Amino acid sequence: MLDNPLPLLACIVIVWLTFSVLRGGFAVKSGQTQTNTSGNALVLAILSVVAAVLLLGPVRGIAVVVGIAIHEFGHVAAYRAMGHNDARFRMVPLLGGVAISGKLPKTQLADYYIAIMGPGIMLPVLVVSGIASQLLIPYSFTLATWAYAMFLITGLINFFNLLPLWPLDGGRILRTLTYSWSPLASRYITLAMSIGLAIWAFYAQHILIFLVALFGFSSARRIAVINRAQPPMTSSQSLIATIAYLSALAAHGLAGWPLVQQILLR
Repeated sequence: MLDNPLPLLACIVIVWLTFSVLRGGFAVKSGQTQTNTSGNALVLAILSVVAAVLLLGPVRGIAVVVGIAIHEFGHVAAYRAMGHNDARFRMVPLLGGVAISGKLPKTQLADYYIAIMGPGIMLPVLVVSGIASQLLIPYSFTLATWAYAMFLITGLINFFNLLPLWPLDGGRILRTLTYSWSPLASRYITLAMSIGLAIWAFYAQHILIFLVALFGFSSARRIAVINRAQPPMTSSQSLIATIAYLSALAAHGLAGWPLVQQILLR
């Protein structure tokens, strides 16, 4: 049991802050939450669950799928908060998920906000699952084990997602941050990030990640066009955004570090 009430108070504060930041993003203008229930999306979701369970086992597999679904909904909620009522997401077997909108964010601040709120919405999940893994031990070791798996996997997935590699969320974030002080550097850094992701995929021997890197490299060549269409952040906005990014990276990295070590030392 947790004798110190501070973790519970911190949990309440983090949950409240996250939902406040995403206010207006949980429903479309009609007031009804938009769902992505097409046949193809349902099939992909089922295949994602099956692949994760077969590859990682039921405990970690379900934790991965749930974590990815919440992460992608964070992007969708952020899109909607920015007026993108067509936003939705799809699960992609063995790769994760992707949030979709037919419109480009109007500003780079909006682009940053949409990118950061995938990992951002997972911060409450991180805290709740970490506390639950301790509170549930006397009542259900199985649920406590699942909560701890959720804690570790949430940290792992979002830590890697926040690494400065294009087209991961960390890469999108770095592009918007660097553009505020050097548009030219932003373009070349984005291209370099795609190469970095390809190198990581080659090291990990993961063909699907390598294909994502190739797609990212192709899209990175169009970054100049995107940058011109989006007004950059101000210096003060960029500073606050950088602090928020580094804080999220550190929080997820600390939580998922045991699994990160296993991957690096395998």
